[in-house]
Amino acid sequence: MPRSEALEGVACGRRLLFQHIGIRRGGKREALRDAIASSGAGRGAAIAAARAALAVALTALAANLIATPGIADADLATTGFDLPQPKTRSSAVPDAPQNVRLKRGDQTGVVIPQCDAVTTGGVRVYEVEWTLDPNAGPWNDGGSFPNSRAMLLTALPRAKDIWVRIRVIGTNGPSAWSDPATILVS
Repeated sequence: MPRSEALEGVACGRRLLFQHIGIRRGGKREALRDAIASSGAGRGAAIAAARAALAVALTALAANLIATPGIADADLATTGFDLPQPKTRSSAVPDAPQNVRLKRGDQTGVVIPQCDAVTTGGVRVYEVEWTLDPNAGPWNDGGSFPNSRAMLLTALPRAKDIWVRIRVIGTNGPSAWSDPATILVS
């Protein structure tokens, strides 16, 4: 299909789409105009409701314009709608977890590790390790957890200082380990 026919189709399609979603006489555009021209106690609410309805309709219009075959991005750029940006994936590994905190659990031998959520690198799981000696190890597996607030270490040695470190596994591999935090297990 030649470009001019495609653009004519878009113009015709836009009119039909405007009619379909109610952006026509007596539709959402006029409802907003009438709300703005009104007076009284409900004016602000009427304007907000009419504006929200028009925004929803225009968003639907933009989505349909993007899906129109035969139209290039350059043509869509002239419509005035915000066009979606292509999603880019980072090849970087996630950052190491920060601000590791440890709390004693309600039962003996239980510690609750927490850290700030890691938002880079496509985090899939948090891994926890603990040790009695952070310099010589060995580091014991504490488990894998779905997020930074769901971690729990159980069956830890009572009346001992333990050290805990956390890392995340992302879509491109594991992060570095966090700085270890310590707590006396009750």
